[in-house]
Amino acid sequence: MNTKKHLGKLNPNLDENKRLISKKLNNLCRYLNEEYNINYGGCCLVTYIISKLLKKDNFKFKIIVWSDYNLSVKNFSEINEAQFHYAINLGRYNINSGNCSKISYLHRFIFNDVSPSDILKHYKNNNYCWNRSYNTSNNNLVFKLLKISYESFTKNLREG
Repeated sequence: MNTKKHLGKLNPNLDENKRLISKKLNNLCRYLNEEYNINYGGCCLVTYIISKLLKKDNFKFKIIVWSDYNLSVKNFSEINEAQFHYAINLGRYNINSGNCSKISYLHRFIFNDVSPSDILKHYKNNNYCWNRSYNTSNNNLVFKLLKISYESFTKNLREG
């Protein structure tokens, strides 16, 4: 007998699902930033974790990269250095963008067709962290908090 809970499917095309998931994830990311400084060296990790959760539910998302200089790349995989901030775009909604849009000197780049493994590779290639305010020993905790919370608040959105 399979003891794993059967989770119904989420409708990844329903705007209301995108709105609710974005809202809940943004609230959680604000909390994680207050407690663990995720946006001070861990935002790429958080982007990886969220992209992995969204991909599992077949959501189409884009990766937002905020840079303090103009990137001359066409693909996310061409970025060789750590950037100012990483976030996710889910339809009309951004997840964990913080106040980057209000910082006048930042450039915003949006990349399509980026897989969670592409993000993880980028994170690892840049030594897992770019600002020592974020303690990488919290990576597993941040992963678990995001995963458990995502599963909890998507439970009622699932069909079946």
